[in-house]
Amino acid sequence: MGYAGGITDVKSSTLTSSGRVETYTGSTSYIGRARLKAINANPSTAEAVVKVYNGTAVVAANIVFQAKFGSAAEVGALDIYIPQNGILCPDGIYVDLTNCDSCTLVWQS
Repeated sequence: MGYAGGITDVKSSTLTSSGRVETYTGSTSYIGRARLKAINANPSTAEAVVKVYNGTAVVAANIVFQAKFGSAAEVGALDIYIPQNGILCPDGIYVDLTNCDSCTLVWQS
């Protein structure tokens, strides 16, 4: 099955700790409505966890993605591509990282 979509303009941001996703890495402004298209993360130890929430903080009812990965530091990175329209986060994106050195998100506004 081939790709049936058109051109998709995306942006990316990298986090090295839990927090809201910035419009670009190092920015002081945060993204609003966005569609999450891909996630790449590197573990700092075994059993790293990435949790993605719709909104501006950790609220259990707003979790939209969770993955546990990694067998040791820098071993077993997470590399997820989300098909079709991605995961919609109408209220922005907050990422909670556990045992994770960095996490890069690819998103579309």
